[in-house]
Amino acid sequence: MKKIVVGILVLCFAVSGFAQQAKEVLPYDALIRSAKIYLGQKDKDYDHVTELLQTAIANYPDPLEAHFYMGIIAAERAEYAQMMDHFRKFEAICSKEAMAADKKLSKRCSKDNMAGQIKDNKDAELSRNFKEGVSNIRIADSVSHLVETATDDSTKAVQADIVKQLLTKAEGLFNDCIVIDDTIPGVWTNLALIEKKLGNIDKAIGHYQRSYQLNPKDAMMVYDLASVYFDQKDYANAARYYGEFGDLDKANAEAAYINQAMAYQALGDYVSLEKSLDKVLESNPANAEIRYQRGVMYVRNASAPELRDSAATIDSLLGVKPNDAGLKKAKEDLVAYRQSFNVKALADFKMAAEANAKEPLYWYWYGNTAYFLEKQDESLEAYKKCVEADEKFSDCWCQLSLVYARKGMKAESEQAATKCEDK
Repeated sequence: MKKIVVGILVLCFAVSGFAQQAKEVLPYDALIRSAKIYLGQKDKDYDHVTELLQTAIANYPDPLEAHFYMGIIAAERAEYAQMMDHFRKFEAICSKEAMAADKKLSKRCSKDNMAGQIKDNKDAELSRNFKEGVSNIRIADSVSHLVETATDDSTKAVQADIVKQLLTKAEGLFNDCIVIDDTIPGVWTNLALIEKKLGNIDKAIGHYQRSYQLNPKDAMMVYDLASVYFDQKDYANAARYYGEFGDLDKANAEAAYINQAMAYQALGDYVSLEKSLDKVLESNPANAEIRYQRGVMYVRNASAPELRDSAATIDSLLGVKPNDAGLKKAKEDLVAYRQSFNVKALADFKMAAEANAKEPLYWYWYGNTAYFLEKQDESLEAYKKCVEADEKFSDCWCQLSLVYARKGMKAESEQAATKCEDK
């Protein structure tokens, strides 16, 4: 009986000793060598390798090799958050300061060019995801064109769903890029484009703004940002970014400043509108339509309600004090100020008309402004050109009749008046 009890006790001690031995942790170098061996096999047992590396990380200080291989495994699995976590931990251990203070650590960090491999892995994964994301956007655009041309509703619905799937896939790919590196403007620009196509305008603007913060000199991105704001009727921001685009891209500055002018016009900011029109004409002095539009703006400025009210007030006061020198001077100054706008308008209308002689409206306003400035011969020639361009332009005939009458050309005035009466 005693022999049996002793035997059982010996067996118990043996089992206990085996269990204790099984819990012992392999040396760090052994864990890393084993992991490398498994990774070198054709059929990689990632789970086992991960277990070995996690053991190394949990039990040893400065497990830089373990973090390196864990990052490589995560990259192969497209688990980018984990990849970046391990790569950052490697970089933290192998910081310049740490390596400078510890030569042995520096030697470990430099072994097998692990830092270079980390960079190559990040660059490769970033490039792959970026290119695939762009490809998905392009395919989505092609399918979108098919949606526009399709006549069957069910076909349209299927194609629209495909577009959404492609854009969603592209969005995921670019989000993966952000996990790897969130400082690349093009990634945010593409995300903005995707959100815009999906109808998520607020998100699109947020992404465009992030791209803008990273690279405010990207002209096309700035133009897209301006266009989104314009479509949203946020004309203040639209004007700002159209102006910035015009400053960045001289080849397309004319169109940018025209859009900026439209935004200021929508805001009713005529001071800024004039500056935008000036920039358009700096880019292209021969733009007849812009010259005409600026001329109209000058005419409007000359007859602004506040100026008319001021003139009426001064006239009323002069009725009471007809010899008041101060009032007379104020009236002269006001008249001169209003006429200064007509002088500017005359130059613009003249250039617009001469640049596009077939547009009767340009000649009409050229003639009107010359008439306001009492340039009778100039207004006469302008009105003649107007009716040459469009013989049915009744207003031109009416004005032509008035000018002829002023010049004492009765027969011509009466003849013109018959065309005015046809109005």
